[in-house]
Amino acid sequence: MSLGDVVSRSSSFFGFTDSNERLLRLAKIMMAMMPLLVATFALVSTFHIIFIAEVLGGGPGQYIEGLALVSILLVLQLALMTLLDYPTGSLGDHIG
Repeated sequence: MSLGDVVSRSSSFFGFTDSNERLLRLAKIMMAMMPLLVATFALVSTFHIIFIAEVLGGGPGQYIEGLALVSILLVLQLALMTLLDYPTGSLGDHIG
């Protein structure tokens, strides 16, 4: 894969029709950082859920007891997100 292939793929991915070098450089940086951001968010959210489970479970090391409450909270969060944002997000935009 040559540099030209990467440039054309990144410009077509971001929808650039007249792409100059600054836009392509920004697109390449964004494409390189996106997996790092996703992995970081997944790691942080995992430890955040464990922390909440420990607090709800009664203290350090007792996260198993709090996992049932955390699962209820997650189901409520997903249901609320579905009601407010699916399919267009217009209700959530109107409220917030």
